[in-house]
Amino acid sequence: MGATTFQTYVSASRTACPVDIAFSHAQQRAKHYYGHGGYTGTIAEKNGYRVISEEAMPYDKATKLADDLINKRDARIDDKWGPAGVIQVKQRASKNRPRMDGWLFFGWASE
Repeated sequence: MGATTFQTYVSASRTACPVDIAFSHAQQRAKHYYGHGGYTGTIAEKNGYRVISEEAMPYDKATKLADDLINKRDARIDDKWGPAGVIQVKQRASKNRPRMDGWLFFGWASE
């Protein structure tokens, strides 16, 4: 069995969505789309998460940081059986970007 990387964004909608609820929602969504059999290569395989940055950031910056950590094999997220990484996303709306408030989960997962 191998491993693959994943990134999944969960919107916090208009209400504040705690990271625990966002993580549970992301897992349920992945299980719905990819099944409950295991080895999906998604967040469904994760038992927990680790907050990577205390600073909320725009979506593009969060995905770049996630990619960098995956490529550098950062020890905090470099285990297909370990926790997912999570970064809080806060992005104000502008002419070229939508408003985004939520959580970006990422890391390695068994497939």
